[in-house]
Amino acid sequence: MLDASELSSVVGYTAIASAFVDGDVDGEFGELIKLDNGMIFELDEDCPMFETIPEVVIFQMIITPAEAKERLNKDWSEPLFLYKLVIGEELVDASCVR
Repeated sequence: MLDASELSSVVGYTAIASAFVDGDVDGEFGELIKLDNGMIFELDEDCPMFETIPEVVIFQMIITPAEAKERLNKDWSEPLFLYKLVIGEELVDASCVR
C-alpha cells in the first residue's frame, strides 16, 4: 500500500488519467505497459505486480526548456514530460511511448 513518503514524490505532478492495464504485465524494467485508453508506457524501473488487471493512475509533470536547463543543466528545445504511474499499489517512473 502507498504511504505519504511515496506520495510526496508526486508533488508537482498532475493526475492526468486513470485506466486499466490491457493485457498481462510482469512489471519488469523496460516492459511496455499498454492501457485500455490507448496510452503506452515503458517502465523505468521494476514494479512488482499483485493484480492481474491493475488500475493505473497517470501523473505528469511538464518541464519547460528553461526549467530543464536550470534543473538538469541541459539544453532542450521542447518541453520535457515526466511521468509517474500508480499501478495497483506501486508508484513507478515511466516514459510515455504513445
